[in-house]
Amino acid sequence: MTQPEHICDLILSAALSKRSDELAFVYPDSKLTWKAMDLDIRAVAGGLQQIGIKEGDNVAVLLPNLPLHPILAFAAPLIGAAYVPIDYSRPMDQLAKLLHNPRPSAVFILESQASELMDELARQDLQLPIYPVDENGFICGEQWPHDAEAYDGPPLGDVNSIAVRRHTSGVCQDCQLVSLSHDNLLSATNSVRKALQVLPTSVIFGTFSFHDYFGFLFQILLPAWSNCTLNTCRHWSTPEVAQLLSDTDITAYIGPANHFEKLLPELQDLAKQRHRNDAVSESETSETTPSSSEAASVNTEDAPETSEETSADNETTEPVASLVAESSSSTDSVQVPSPLRRLRFALCAGAHSDLQTLSNFANSLGCPVVTAYGASQASGIISINPAHFDPSCPDSVGRVISGLEVSIRDDDANPLGPGETGEIWVRGPNVVSVYSNGECGSDDEGWFATSDLGRLDENHWLYLVSRKEDRIARGGFPIYPVEVESVIANHEGVRECAVVGRHDPRYGQEVIAFIVNETDQAPSDSTLREFCKGKLPNYKTPTVFKTIDQLPRSENRFILRRELRESLHS
Repeated sequence: MTQPEHICDLILSAALSKRSDELAFVYPDSKLTWKAMDLDIRAVAGGLQQIGIKEGDNVAVLLPNLPLHPILAFAAPLIGAAYVPIDYSRPMDQLAKLLHNPRPSAVFILESQASELMDELARQDLQLPIYPVDENGFICGEQWPHDAEAYDGPPLGDVNSIAVRRHTSGVCQDCQLVSLSHDNLLSATNSVRKALQVLPTSVIFGTFSFHDYFGFLFQILLPAWSNCTLNTCRHWSTPEVAQLLSDTDITAYIGPANHFEKLLPELQDLAKQRHRNDAVSESETSETTPSSSEAASVNTEDAPETSEETSADNETTEPVASLVAESSSSTDSVQVPSPLRRLRFALCAGAHSDLQTLSNFANSLGCPVVTAYGASQASGIISINPAHFDPSCPDSVGRVISGLEVSIRDDDANPLGPGETGEIWVRGPNVVSVYSNGECGSDDEGWFATSDLGRLDENHWLYLVSRKEDRIARGGFPIYPVEVESVIANHEGVRECAVVGRHDPRYGQEVIAFIVNETDQAPSDSTLREFCKGKLPNYKTPTVFKTIDQLPRSENRFILRRELRESLHS
């Protein structure tokens, strides 16, 4: 399939294909085929037009993973408007503040939150049309034209028209609004589709929220382009998700790092329980199995012939050459629930779990764990690791996606060589050139500075080091938080930690470590300093250890070090 010019072409193609009656989106309480998706998108698009939405307008969606969410994500661009996803779980004052820019022409939010949002908007002197959505995902209220005629025209706009506007995570600075064109989004989706080799027969289970840029890319655009099936849940529930993964024909699991951490013990318990049940069944069967002499007399004339080609329920195996991890995660050596053997891969994106967690997850499921790195300004994707546990690059975030260029540069924007750490710059068709307020996102040559520090090795594997502003300079030497955190986190009394720099009049900065204790018995500062001896140079060892209940994190689970630094001055 050649790259289309409009994201809605993906739905139109699926609705007209031989897979039109196949499942597109599966929720706990409802299912939609590709044909039904097309009809619902056109119905909602007609309603949007009747309430006055036109080309260039913005439609804000503040909803959980309801069936209406992806429908609105396509309905708005279908008539030339932009879909604006916003995390509905934010505090109400933050939601209202985010709505000042882009000032949408329609806001869709849960009915239970609608009145509170309207009150907060009034306090901030902002009036916007609010359209409540009930718990089942239906637009309610008299403002919505329930009898509107469905839109039956072609997708409005062209390849350069804005399809999505989304806020950046604000990890390093206040949120900015990024405008993504159809070309940006389709280029990113096509590269991901090729890297993951997703087929129409694939069944993806995704637990990202749709408003997340990984959720939109992997759980809305990718299934639409591939004409495959997406399973998802409205709210996270570890037991329910683990049960769904083990009881359904899922071929790929996609989720954020913290979901991997929560799922691991639950899946291991399920595997052990099934192993015990299988053992009991085999024992009961062996008691009723005829002896060898009796078995020899059994008539086998009518028994069907079997071969490797007709085994495994005649399932067709999808090509996974680039995704096979060279690790000990073989299903032959791991006790896993038998339905999970269909999993081709699991994808962990956002803030990454530690390598041990991902390795244990891979061993528990008997499939490789793939990692991804992205940014809002790059349509959600920069690199994918096709074999995370390749012995030569266990901590890499993969190779850069096709069509994208990466350059590692110093503070003066001079290119650096292989193995040298600097800021990651990217250029390609999925990278935005300007922000929605008109500020340039890229330089004159199309390069965008990500504010992430990293390095490329000789084989073009990309490694993340830290955010640029998180780098600590002490006595003229650079210190990257992750290298200090990886040491401290290995102490048995530490659950997790984060390291930041604080001004020091003599050496420029000192190293401060924030510690979340594993138990109520907190390790002392002297104990932690002694633990760091021999593992870290003296200048990298924290001078102060501060205990906190939990680390502040963004919606993508990135540590908000800015807040930690600010707390040192409060």
